[in-house]
Amino acid sequence: MKNLNFRFSKCIQICIVSGGFKGTKSIIMKALLLFVITLLAISCREESSSCHFRIVFYNDYDKDVYIISNGIYPDTVYAISYPPGTVSQAHLYKTQSGKSNGNALAVLRRKECFETTYYYDNDTASYYILDAYTWETESAQTIRDNYLVLQRYDLSLEDIRQLGWSLRFPPTEEMRRMKMYPPYGTYNE
Repeated sequence: MKNLNFRFSKCIQICIVSGGFKGTKSIIMKALLLFVITLLAISCREESSSCHFRIVFYNDYDKDVYIISNGIYPDTVYAISYPPGTVSQAHLYKTQSGKSNGNALAVLRRKECFETTYYYDNDTASYYILDAYTWETESAQTIRDNYLVLQRYDLSLEDIRQLGWSLRFPPTEEMRRMKMYPPYGTYNE
């Protein structure tokens, strides 16, 4: 709400500096201002302790990776049959080595929370980490048939909360008791 108040006051300042709404265009200008304020109010979303919009993914691996998620657990192969977006959106799911990505695991629809979007049917969602080169050069069918997944996390909502709404690859010591394949400590680079 604080952000909205700032935006609203900025609109008013612009109006005052520009001389207000004088002349025959005043009705159009008022309508336009009302439209802009409405759009700003609609787009104003704030996270809370019960509503999060994203999980930040950290790639501590020495290669670029893609992270794909779904809420269709226990079907742990289904997500691999779909690319992580169209060609123009693939960059959203790719995380460079040593970098973080706050967009790959984000709820894009307004007024929806991660808690209800990914955990709507059960308490577990799957997160797949794939080598970027493999994803970009192999078919989804080949990846699925040969299970060319670097790591799969099957995490509950409570797991995500314990991790502070962030995931890391390779898995950290903090993740050792969480469900993953290959199991913690057996990952072979």
